[in-house]
Amino acid sequence: MKRRDGLARSAYLAVAVVVLVIVIGGVLALSLSGTRSSSTSTANQSSSSNPPSTTSQSTVASTISGSLGKYNLSQPIGVAFDQANGNLYVTNNKTNTVSVINVASNKLVKTIPVGLAPAAVVLDPVNGHLFVTNNDSDSISVIDGASNSVLKTITVGGVHPDGMAFDSANNCLYVADHGTVSGGGNAISVVNATSNIDLLEINGIYHPTGVAFDPANGQVYVTNGGVSVLVVNPATNKITSQIQVGNNPEGIAYDPTNGNLYVANTLSGTVSVISGSSNTVIATIDVSASSVHSIPYLVAFDSANGYIMVTNDYSSGVNVINGTTNTLVNTVTTGFQSEPAGLAIDPDNGNMYVASHTLDSIIVITPNLAPSYLP
Repeated sequence: MKRRDGLARSAYLAVAVVVLVIVIGGVLALSLSGTRSSSTSTANQSSSSNPPSTTSQSTVASTISGSLGKYNLSQPIGVAFDQANGNLYVTNNKTNTVSVINVASNKLVKTIPVGLAPAAVVLDPVNGHLFVTNNDSDSISVIDGASNSVLKTITVGGVHPDGMAFDSANNCLYVADHGTVSGGGNAISVVNATSNIDLLEINGIYHPTGVAFDPANGQVYVTNGGVSVLVVNPATNKITSQIQVGNNPEGIAYDPTNGNLYVANTLSGTVSVISGSSNTVIATIDVSASSVHSIPYLVAFDSANGYIMVTNDYSSGVNVINGTTNTLVNTVTTGFQSEPAGLAIDPDNGNMYVASHTLDSIIVITPNLAPSYLP
């Protein structure tokens, strides 16, 4: 996430989204619809002969925006949603803080000072702690989700910690230390999520950025600068294999419904699909035609709707991928030069919260679950 220097399938077939982006001086409303294949009942099929317009049937979510000074967001990048307390945690890369926003009330709960240039944020659902990588402090801030205060700051052994993932089987956090431009400080830091201690660094890696954990096979996957993804065995904390993907992979996410991992290749304009059972690339999805400047960046799995969501950095959209067919089924426009970065999804209602690095805002994308759209 370092700013560029570097469903169970649901039963409905159509998802419509409306994005409401509040910017200084006005409001811009955008809509786009996409289609997904799935088996449905005859009764549902008969109800969609004349579907209403997307806009009239879509539920427009409130936009959480820092552009108007309501939340004082400043170059937001990382986003995490805590289902237990209904709070959204947003890293502010410029002001070295994390904003805590309650999505039900759309109110700012607290602004938490952390380290320098906070980037990624992930939740440990076991103890309710959130971990924030501080890119320019070479550290991780541990936030208690109950009190919304920093419990501890962990110094990592690498340089410029970036993306990370929580290994629920071993209760460890795997952190990609992006390193310097010259190649120094490249590593994967392994942090014990209970004691909050940096246990060790895994070396032999070049500019890692994204990390994902596959609970089905117990392996950790790390995007390696260049054209590969490294596979780490948490039992030994050794790199066991290297998978060739597209050019300059960054974001990566695991889809538990099919056991695949999805890798955003920023300089190829593609998303590589890795089978967790064979550790081989089984598909390559071209998203380059979805935007004038298509740079797939960060990836998240939408457990509410069963899609894979990919933000396009330096463009203005979120790609929607069908994990059943491994095809691009939709691109949601997020506003002119919005540069979407991190994203988080509320599994209860499917709302997606996307950080706009340039608009200093969080864009809320709401799926339309109107029965008239069920085929």
